[in-house]
Amino acid sequence: MKRILISLAVAIVTGLGVTAYAGVTGQWDFNSGNLNATVGTALAYRGTTAATTTFTTSTIGGQSAAVMSYPATTPTQGFIMTHGIAPNGGGALVNQYTLIMDVMYPAASSGQWRVFLQTNPANPVNDDGEFFVNLANGIGISGIYAGTILADTWHRVAFVVDLTLPAQRLRKFIDGALVGTQDLDQVDGRWALSPTALLFTDDNNETRAGFVNSIQIRSEAISDVEVANLGGATAAGIPLPVAPTSLHLVNPNGGQNYQAGTAQSISWTVNNPSGLVQIELLRGGAFFKSLGQASLSQSNYLWNIDPYLGDTNNYRIKLTSVAYPAVTDSSDADFSVFGSAPGPNPVFGQPLQSNGGFELLFANWQTTAGNPLILTSAGTKGSPHGGANFLHGGIGTVASNTIVRQDINLIAAGFTTNDIDTGASLDAEAWLRNLYGAGTFDDQVFYRVGYLDSAGQELSAVRCIIAANSVWLQRNLTGLLPVGTRKLRLEVVGKHRRDADNDSMADDLIVRLQKPVSFPTPAITKLPMLQDVRTDAMTMIWETDGNLARHYVDWGRSNIAEHTLGTIETLQIDATHFVHRATIPGLETETSYVYRVRSGTSATATFSFTTAPKTSSPFVTAWWGDNHNGTVTLATHVTNLLAHAPNMICVAGDMVNSGNAISEWHNYWFKPLETLNAAQTTPVVYARGNHDGEHALAYAYSTLPGNEAWFAFDYGNSRFIFLDSETGTSSSPEQYNWLQAELNRPETQRAAFRIVCFHRPPYVNVWNGGGYIGETFVRNDWVPLFTQKNVDIVISGHQHSYQRGATNGTVYIVSGGGGGFLDTEIVADWPFVQVEYSQYHFDIMEVNGPVLSWETFNDSNQLLDMFTLQSRVPVVAWQSSSPSGGTLALTVSGKPGTSYVLESSTNLVNWTSVVTNTIPVTGPPTFTNSVSATSAFRSFRARASQ
Repeated sequence: MKRILISLAVAIVTGLGVTAYAGVTGQWDFNSGNLNATVGTALAYRGTTAATTTFTTSTIGGQSAAVMSYPATTPTQGFIMTHGIAPNGGGALVNQYTLIMDVMYPAASSGQWRVFLQTNPANPVNDDGEFFVNLANGIGISGIYAGTILADTWHRVAFVVDLTLPAQRLRKFIDGALVGTQDLDQVDGRWALSPTALLFTDDNNETRAGFVNSIQIRSEAISDVEVANLGGATAAGIPLPVAPTSLHLVNPNGGQNYQAGTAQSISWTVNNPSGLVQIELLRGGAFFKSLGQASLSQSNYLWNIDPYLGDTNNYRIKLTSVAYPAVTDSSDADFSVFGSAPGPNPVFGQPLQSNGGFELLFANWQTTAGNPLILTSAGTKGSPHGGANFLHGGIGTVASNTIVRQDINLIAAGFTTNDIDTGASLDAEAWLRNLYGAGTFDDQVFYRVGYLDSAGQELSAVRCIIAANSVWLQRNLTGLLPVGTRKLRLEVVGKHRRDADNDSMADDLIVRLQKPVSFPTPAITKLPMLQDVRTDAMTMIWETDGNLARHYVDWGRSNIAEHTLGTIETLQIDATHFVHRATIPGLETETSYVYRVRSGTSATATFSFTTAPKTSSPFVTAWWGDNHNGTVTLATHVTNLLAHAPNMICVAGDMVNSGNAISEWHNYWFKPLETLNAAQTTPVVYARGNHDGEHALAYAYSTLPGNEAWFAFDYGNSRFIFLDSETGTSSSPEQYNWLQAELNRPETQRAAFRIVCFHRPPYVNVWNGGGYIGETFVRNDWVPLFTQKNVDIVISGHQHSYQRGATNGTVYIVSGGGGGFLDTEIVADWPFVQVEYSQYHFDIMEVNGPVLSWETFNDSNQLLDMFTLQSRVPVVAWQSSSPSGGTLALTVSGKPGTSYVLESSTNLVNWTSVVTNTIPVTGPPTFTNSVSATSAFRSFRARASQ
């Protein structure tokens, strides 16, 4: 608080500490013309920020205030905030907090991007800040902005974050008024705080000069009323909370008689309400169970009485201020609960695993893949989460995966078949981590629980989202056990993707069963998205907001009643986001089917799909890249491209702005692709872009082939190769080695076309802000392989415009007009580039036998570009079946500029060269030779000359 430094210093010295201020762990008021703290730890300059930071005065509400003037920072500058909040919200990071600032932006900064907070203290490239003022002067993130920050006006801005909530995890305030709410991602995700965070800086210079009078951070998500009471900016700074007094429990205060299973209100009165209140149930005057926490200012709490609570007449409620434990009150007399149901089997709620912390090494665990190890903190892989040991995926291992397994017989554990089949839910958790930090390409680890029947067949399964972080993260699993479940199969799966070591680590695994009070039907929040390119199977994913239900796919050739698939794997992101993955096997090539998905009693409409085409059939692929937050543009593209009846949709990356923002995957990716049921009827595959990143969410919403970063597949007569340009050769040589092997495959070389897709292009002519003309490592490492191994076409994104050129026999296309802001600034002039448009666009590629046709359309559906390619695979054909002058005319068709050897054989074993000719660069892509027409058997073939 401004100008109370002497009295405040006394409070701190006398030992009251920050708890004397109801959760305020940090406050900075700049009264002394420096970064010293009023509460907590001083801010610190980052990089050269001090050189352009000044301290001055400003008039706020008619009074003079000492303020800090901060610059438009670069990514290496900014202010380091050590907030002093301990991990909360059940995670390893800070998941519940309130950040309040008194700020003013001059007119020169208005209408520009201005960042408040960056939760990643490293501020790496492609890791955007968390809270902004946008171009329209609203506050928020991820395309959801609200309110107005006026130029040359002091405002009190507050961001209240609670990542444990099922929705509305962010509340945004200006001058005490709630201007908007929005969903953020899960516990320990992007918006969770590490011990330090950054102020007024982000990764890509979205900063502007401004003034700040006061900053306050609290260790809790305060209520709307508490924010409203703070009001607008004042010269005195943000008020520190005053201790609550006269806490009085109103109800139940004694004599009530409540029925178990009902909802009852716990209410109270209090003076100076601030912070949280802990609510406890007492039995016989002693603590019985915690009911939860609430804001003191809300004055009531809805208590859903456990139907198994137990009948007695000696219950009481106790209220205690979390920040001020001496402020407390309890029921004056006992109250009663009646009608409790008989308690469930006491085995419910008890840990069922053995040696979940690996303290007994591999006792009770079976290794089914890889070469895992049990490590201690004495090694080079860090410390365990708990105890002395933890599981590691293996040192110097060549295995692609590590899997350890433990089966639990539920009947032997003490459950009855009735316990299970009348409704039992999974309650499991694990602590997981990797070697590298968030957003870095790494190995992947997850915890999986399969539900097995008495014969050991898997009925369905649930797995957690990957760790994708170098710190221990808690991952939880919940779900309804299918009827007939008799065993649980626990698995830790480590996917080895980088370096010699499989740095997939796990510790403190727990599994329990619970007896749910109710089984709410989940809502289907994302319609199914098809993600399969095979001729004989189809995989789809959909999402629900709960998992206490069974999930199914009904499908058939003509009727969804023909088959039902119940073997579903569910990936749990958090308590309200469950991604269900189903694969229909045993399908026929190029065949249409109908299907719908069901979750509990919720069901979708019926959709259709067609499996991948035969080698001899033509096919159509739709392309775009970089849709970002351009949802209207993308929906327009989808409407237009569906008129071309694509068999498959391919995207060159950057489907969202921030891959660790769960709302963006919903709003920017899934919802636009529900336009005309595009993704429900047409398979979608994509390359990973820098904005999608190596975040856990980016993999939660995909079931791509291979390691899901680089992969290849046959489609029709062509070979598609997808690469991850976010991991370079120096950091991940595995991808380069894989690409070499893939391009050397005889099957790849025999494909009619080799089509490669990745995000960052090797050649860029247009880039706003300058300094980038294409990806250097791609030009140096990949492009020579494309030339040597006859890659026909390369499709990239990243540059938000259209570009086409050909060099060394390969066509390079940039298709970055999916919806993100357009690039218009010319930065280079690669000489082989032939076509350029700074317009929103999509592309249609058709392959029909030896001919590939390409068309590009803008968002008005006008044709911008078109060209054709001839396959390098030659086609040999007789011009006529009747000889002329004792000879027959034999035609070889192929790629212009390519030399082909015509060979003959009398036994299909030994081949003799007849002639070598080159297909003309212009004109028809053929050459004709006359061969002798004899009665003897002779066969002819052509091959490209190496």
